[in-house]
Amino acid sequence: MNTLLVLSLQVTLVALAGIAVSRVTRKWMSTSRTLPLAATLGAVVLLTAFAFSSWPSWIGRSDSRTESAEVNAPTSISGDPYAQPNVELFAQISTPVGTFDLPTWAIPYLASPPSGGVAAGPDLVTDEVPSVGISMNWIVLLAGAAILVGLVRVIGGLWAVSFFVRTSRPLKEKQLLEQIDLLRAEMGCTQSVEIRECPQMATAATVGWRKPVVLLSDSWQTWTSDQLRCVLAHEIAHITRGDFLATVAAQVGVVLHFYHPLVHWLANRLRLEQELAADALAAQVVGGSRAYLNAIGELALKQSSEPVGWPAHSFLPTRRTFLRRIEMLRDLKFLSGGASRLAKWATLTSVAAVTLLAIGLRPPGGAPGSTAQAAPPSAAVVVATEGAATQA
Repeated sequence: MNTLLVLSLQVTLVALAGIAVSRVTRKWMSTSRTLPLAATLGAVVLLTAFAFSSWPSWIGRSDSRTESAEVNAPTSISGDPYAQPNVELFAQISTPVGTFDLPTWAIPYLASPPSGGVAAGPDLVTDEVPSVGISMNWIVLLAGAAILVGLVRVIGGLWAVSFFVRTSRPLKEKQLLEQIDLLRAEMGCTQSVEIRECPQMATAATVGWRKPVVLLSDSWQTWTSDQLRCVLAHEIAHITRGDFLATVAAQVGVVLHFYHPLVHWLANRLRLEQELAADALAAQVVGGSRAYLNAIGELALKQSSEPVGWPAHSFLPTRRTFLRRIEMLRDLKFLSGGASRLAKWATLTSVAAVTLLAIGLRPPGGAPGSTAQAAPPSAAVVVATEGAATQA
């Protein structure tokens, strides 16, 4: 339980820092606003990987082995810890003569007898221990079930995307392919791009990262040449930026931290910023911000209101996202400007520094939730020592 609590606090610290960095660098990183968000979500996954590790730790902790050795070290019968222990007597009482069958349930009570002189026995059991165990089991069970549901949702979304690709029709129009090659050259896209017609799509979407595929709506032939060029430029911008892989990684973070509202906010904001960054990159090669905004606005009026299948929502653009893009693109500052290399490195360094600090914020004594406890002395030694002290 302590491990989950510490992990949630670490995630909160990193998420808040990432949001702050995103807000501060927003006006300097028009086409790279996704960088602090993607870096923060990656840091969240990294925190989860280090959650059950005792390294690194910036909080001082004592050496549990030294403490255990001090507790279990033999002392003199007189009770003075600084006196020289009687080694021969300790060796004799450590090996009792005869048979001494000690019940298993009595060992912890002889080592640490209950207060008030109450005899130890199997019936001396408190109600707190079982209740804590049951509550912990329920928490772990519910968390595991939630993560399982999240994994099913992500796998189902990827399967739905794959289904759309399999049921789509490849487009071989020469003019269309030439336009794609021209846009790839202008935008510096080195990956080959396959384009297909998908009836389930409202406008267009890009899926895959190793072999990216652009899915066009079956109504693409009704678009003007400017509209088609803007849509293709937008999708190739996604491929150039590697947005689909970043989206999958963000969904993994959401699955691992389904309980955290900041993680959900980061993933949703990343999706929107990916669209806006692709708009800004595409506007640079299609004739300027105003021409791009006009073409996208006209497509918004033609877009179908039929929703995409539920499992694919996490990986494909929706009508709501498209309309929000149009609303935000009215401010042309979203379609201009870029980020310098210094700004990118400063952003990554800031997120990495906060992540490294958060990883080391662990309780003393090892991994979160672990406490160094000295092993109690054996019951035989305790009984024998008390007997020897009485005879003396």
